Amino acid sequence: MAWCGFSTTPARTAAISSRRRSWATRPNSNARTTAGCSIPRVTWSGAPTHGNFCPASTKPTIRWPSRGSTSFFGLIFVTLSAETEPLLEYLGDSQNCLRELLAGDGRLKLLGYQKVRYDTNWKSYTDNDGYHAPLLHQAFKMLNWQGGKGRQYTATHRGHICFESALSVATGPSVLKDKSLIEFKGQDPAVGSRIVSLFPTFVSTKHLDVINLRFATPIDAETVEVHYAYFAHQDDDEEMVRHRLRQSSNLLGPCGLISMEDASVFHRIHIGNHTPGSAIFQKGVHDPLKLESEFLQNDESGNLPRWEYYRSVMGFKRAAA
Repeated sequence: MAWCGFSTTPARTAAISSRRRSWATRPNSNARTTAGCSIPRVTWSGAPTHGNFCPASTKPTIRWPSRGSTSFFGLIFVTLSAETEPLLEYLGDSQNCLRELLAGDGRLKLLGYQKVRYDTNWKSYTDNDGYHAPLLHQAFKMLNWQGGKGRQYTATHRGHICFESALSVATGPSVLKDKSLIEFKGQDPAVGSRIVSLFPTFVSTKHLDVINLRFATPIDAETVEVHYAYFAHQDDDEEMVRHRLRQSSNLLGPCGLISMEDASVFHRIHIGNHTPGSAIFQKGVHDPLKLESEFLQNDESGNLPRWEYYRSVMGFKRAAA
């Protein structure tokens, strides 16, 4: 009975969502809305298709069960179960971060989509440690991400996690010929990076002036497909819209400063996960018998509460370290 996110092609993830009696988020293809919800046609993964029935049979109709829908600053949530808790309870302490990420008022307009398939398991994709950005991404090094003030924290017992980080654009020589790609043009330079990750697969981010919602769909055990939706504010002038488009494509686009590195490392992590042994998290763990809810920006232990919720949902027994 959790809220979760799924992609604009929800066939496979829908089965996961319904089993967990979850809420789901999805963007609307209508560019006039921030992020809407239209009940899609659903072809259930593994369900018989028309070709599997005899000619005399009636083609099956699959209805999308829904308790209802509600919105949070323009982002539409839909639930499949009457047992799901109210949306604000589900979001918990992520509400403020998510609201600010949606430009404070949710008055957004769709700029466009991209989608990518990563050669990694869906869980490896979602298990992004909070400290990876300054270690991996040269773009964030230029923005002094690691040296900035920030925090990561869990929002509820549902495994959601939020990140709020200061970005300080570097001065002096730069590897970029065009420094405008990493300029702040919005109203929030103090907290230049916000991330809200709602269990299991929905991620929303605001880096600099990029507003991005991500909907992940597990394709198989080796592949995850992620749909990226980009937004501008309704009050943006043409120059600001162009800036958001350029910044989005150069940071998170197919050949962006961040995306190419993510694709490479996700695959390496996926390969490494097949090796035997245990990974022990230490930085930020003050009591090995207690799960914390508040972490420093570069602590490696932020995923532990998320994994604990996953373990409880799946019914796995806790193994001795």
